[in-house]
Amino acid sequence: MDMGAALNMPGLAIEYRPILDPNIEIDKLEMLYGQLTDILLQMSLLSLPPTLGGRDHQGPFKIWCDDSRPTNVLLYSNLQFPLWWPLLEQPEYWPDGIKAWTKAYDSRLQIFLKVFREREDVAIERGRLDEEQRPSGPMQESWESGDFWVAYAARKNFAFDAVFWQKLDGRFLGPEAGWESGAELLDEEERKELDTLVEHKLKQMEDRELAWEPDEEADDDKSSAAEFRQIDK
Repeated sequence: MDMGAALNMPGLAIEYRPILDPNIEIDKLEMLYGQLTDILLQMSLLSLPPTLGGRDHQGPFKIWCDDSRPTNVLLYSNLQFPLWWPLLEQPEYWPDGIKAWTKAYDSRLQIFLKVFREREDVAIERGRLDEEQRPSGPMQESWESGDFWVAYAARKNFAFDAVFWQKLDGRFLGPEAGWESGAELLDEEERKELDTLVEHKLKQMEDRELAWEPDEEADDDKSSAAEFRQIDK
């Protein structure tokens, strides 16, 4: 069994995307989160050396696995794994929309960070971690400042549009901002380039169909379109 199955809502059919059980016992959640934080804590201590060479000097670089999600973590029958985040589902797929996802995520994130800090304390006591090396601090700061959404939009191209309008546009351009406010920041040459891009995209809409795979069936396309409409909620 994988950790995604242990955290998933009971009775959710296999054809549906996983979602964190809203009624999961806190002790069980903290136990599973605790094992995840051990992995993240160990990864946070690994770095690749900096590159050398004048202006090209960069680094050191932290090790990061973007696919270390619960469904990729195997468990024994007692829910211990042999040897990623508070909610199983991504915000753009959340059934009630990104706003509801944010509320649910904040609640579970605080449990996750509580467990993380406890594991950090143990690592510090054992001399494996220095106080200034705690990953939980930057995680909390990123969520509270909204930088979390900047990083998420940069990494998730299919979610960029929804995340930008709901989380980033108002933060950087003001609460009453819209696309017109952003356009006012462009110079004349940039606006001409934007007009050219819009014309190009409109022509693409007339000339071709969007498909995930070359041999994908029409019914699958309809299913995907319906799923992505959840973004607008």
